[in-house]
Amino acid sequence: MSLGTLYIREGSGRKTAPLAIIKALNLDVKVVTNPDEDPEFKKNFPLSKIPAFVGADGFALHELIAISYYLAGLSEDGSKLIGKTLKERADILRWISFANSDLWGSLREIILPLVGRLPYTPETHAAAIAASARFVDYFEAHLENKSYIVGDHATVADYVTVGLLEVAFKTIWDKEFLSKHKGIKNWFDTVINEKPLSEIYETPYKYRDEALKYTPK
Repeated sequence: MSLGTLYIREGSGRKTAPLAIIKALNLDVKVVTNPDEDPEFKKNFPLSKIPAFVGADGFALHELIAISYYLAGLSEDGSKLIGKTLKERADILRWISFANSDLWGSLREIILPLVGRLPYTPETHAAAIAASARFVDYFEAHLENKSYIVGDHATVADYVTVGLLEVAFKTIWDKEFLSKHKGIKNWFDTVINEKPLSEIYETPYKYRDEALKYTPK
């Protein structure tokens, strides 16, 4: 019997963690990729936020982190993804929160103007790069000599962070950047080439030769 329905949009990095959890734990969950055409989605989620999940019992949930933890909790094996001890669970949640707020929040201020979704000026672009550097450097330092964000295998922290940061690899994190951030590259190479992420992304991953530059329209 299906455990419920997951609503996602192709192209959104916020689909990665829920899909990875479903695959890793072999959960029987229906996945809908065109939610705006589904009347049940509109009824249950008037804000149209993605991802979203509705359980077989009608329990409706939105927000990436909440859905990720709920899906992992549907399996007895889910603790390997969200932590078996209180400290492990807190550590995983700490890094998910950091990636979703400080890390992605600062990177989006660089990326969105480059792709035309926010106004661009050279001054604001330079300021955004400077503002994000301390978060990127903190993440890089954490990953030194580590293959995973927490522990010795991939967890929801890795799944969420890959989903959020993959757009940076597609746009601004080119080969020059990665040569100076070997911890980030080693981590990304490790987790994206393992199942279940290797079933979600095309591998081997093609890194940019040069970072995306602003082109006036």
